[in-house]
Amino acid sequence: MLGLRDYKHYREGILSFYHIYSAFERSWAHLLANPAFVEPHVYTALQAIADPRLTRASAIASDLTYLYGPDEFNPTALAKTGSMRAEFVSHIEERLREKPHLVIAYAHNYYMALFAGGKMLLRQILMAKNFFPIKAPAGDYDEAKAFSVNMFIFPTDAGKEETLRIKFKEAMQIAEESLNEVEKTGLFLLPGLLGLTDNPEEIIEESRAIYQMNERLIRELDEICKSSTIPAAQLDQADPTHRFANHKLLLMMSFVATLWMIKWYLCA
Repeated sequence: MLGLRDYKHYREGILSFYHIYSAFERSWAHLLANPAFVEPHVYTALQAIADPRLTRASAIASDLTYLYGPDEFNPTALAKTGSMRAEFVSHIEERLREKPHLVIAYAHNYYMALFAGGKMLLRQILMAKNFFPIKAPAGDYDEAKAFSVNMFIFPTDAGKEETLRIKFKEAMQIAEESLNEVEKTGLFLLPGLLGLTDNPEEIIEESRAIYQMNERLIRELDEICKSSTIPAAQLDQADPTHRFANHKLLLMMSFVATLWMIKWYLCA
């Protein structure tokens, strides 16, 4: 919600997630390029869900290069403030080095998030007036928007993004069939369902860690952005519709997330 108030908060937020996407996509590419380090059945699973159209790190880097400027954005610098980004990246690299099949947890969580809630966020951002800065190479506001939201845009033909999502879900099924019982148990079940918090399997356990670290990452962003944040009371007083808009977005996202969890559970 802070990101919808100021593009500087928005860019700080996608900077955090740039490092997350970059870490697991980079580790994933390394595993695929070095099959000798991966069990054959795991390699089959990782290869099944690999699709260059899904990868987001380069798209987010493009957004950040525009929003910060090519001289200010450093893709290798983890953080100016706070340490959660560096901790999360270290966790990803260590876990995927030890257990390559956990790539599936990251791919499923982060790509499906963009297919679902990401589209809602994109609509909200594009509806904001005078949100994006107009600077080179953008010549007008429409171009400024196009240079700033590549994170949410998958390279598909017009109207074909749903096809990409379906293909990814089908590939996840192939990946499930490639893994052994310990690796794949609960692949499509989210943490906490049906008492699975007891004796969680590996992919479920890593999904739980992802959710927890995401929460910590957002809390860190709160601290990073706090100094330049407009007080909520002041903002609501200036714009009486803002509070309703914020609550409406949160309710919509919660509703969609709940439906998404139920759907995946029933299809598992």
